[in-house]
Amino acid sequence: MKKPEFKHLFDISLDIGVTHDLGETPHGRKRIVQVIGGDFQGERIKGTVNKESAADWVSISPNDSIRLDVRLTLQTDDNTLIFMRYEGIRHCSPNVAKRLSNNEPVDRDEYYWRTSPFFETGSEKYNWINNVVCFALGEKKGNVVSYNVFELL
Repeated sequence: MKKPEFKHLFDISLDIGVTHDLGETPHGRKRIVQVIGGDFQGERIKGTVNKESAADWVSISPNDSIRLDVRLTLQTDDNTLIFMRYEGIRHCSPNVAKRLSNNEPVDRDEYYWRTSPFFETGSEKYNWINNVVCFALGEKKGNVVSYNVFELL
């Protein structure tokens, strides 16, 4: 069996805004986190995050594991719109979770943060991105969440 290969697609930084805490729901604790902007850059694609259509629907389990459900609209530097969605998991110790929520510095190696992005666009130029499978490594520094996004080949 061939081992998976991958290549860097882009890095993305998301500026985090207000968090709406819905409390305990039948499916766990739920928060909706605004994304108020950001940017992305890679060899084949770059641009900004459209702040009017971006948020993260976070579910927190009793063991403090977080399930992410993020939807963003990317705008390339040549004004093409691309829908990006991803789900993922962030897991860490309760101490690290508290430090992250307080926007304290935490080394990326102290927690597990992985996502699976997918993309949609009607653009002929960027049609290729409709057909890629990706994974991303996440981290948080203050009010900024960043990902290194890789395309599986």
